[in-house]
Amino acid sequence: MDENKISMKDRFNSDKSDAYDEKIMKAMPGYQISHELTRYLLEDILPGASKILVSGCGTGKELIDYSINNSQWQFLGFDPSEKMLSMAREKVDANDCAQRVHLLKGVVDDVLETDFDAATSILVMQFLSSDEEIQRFLNNISAKLKIGAPLILVYLDGDKESDEYRILNSAWKAQQLSIRRDDLSVIEEFKQRDKGIRFISQEQIELSLNKAGFSKPMKFFQAYLLTGQIAFKR
Repeated sequence: MDENKISMKDRFNSDKSDAYDEKIMKAMPGYQISHELTRYLLEDILPGASKILVSGCGTGKELIDYSINNSQWQFLGFDPSEKMLSMAREKVDANDCAQRVHLLKGVVDDVLETDFDAATSILVMQFLSSDEEIQRFLNNISAKLKIGAPLILVYLDGDKESDEYRILNSAWKAQQLSIRRDDLSVIEEFKQRDKGIRFISQEQIELSLNKAGFSKPMKFFQAYLLTGQIAFKR
């Protein structure tokens, strides 16, 4: 079995996944607006009828938002977690989107379709443990896109040795301590994130995108260390 599949399944398959949407909106300042800005970017760029690849579709929040606002769009969303996909299916059915939304259990390697008009990857790359995994992920996304298609990435940006990381991470932690009133949980989350989550520097993302056949990315969003970039397949 693919090592990448194992690592991502282990991270996503959790009894806490049913509270994922609520928790991540509290834990990630700007998470909601990053989704909205992504949708508006795609609406401005894409023609009416478009096919979009959604990486790490999770509980289906992103898919439903895109689908109910754009009746001509078709989607393929993939995720390695069956529990996440089960919740996504419920949302798709409840919003009458099943004819336009296809869900696939797996990672990008498992996607056989090509010629997508766009792709998104929102909070996926932090679970890829090495530069090689990130490069493989982006290469595979690129192979499934049409020339000129946009790729939107939302990820955790930063070099853990830099002053920028130290200052922004500290402010993020202070914000979480203030709004969540659960000091022990917040402190533990930041310890685990610092040890186990991958932050990607601007230099690294530009290099990896270039190797995968994309243009230089343009930043469209930042909230502390949560960053949104858009690039186009050359």
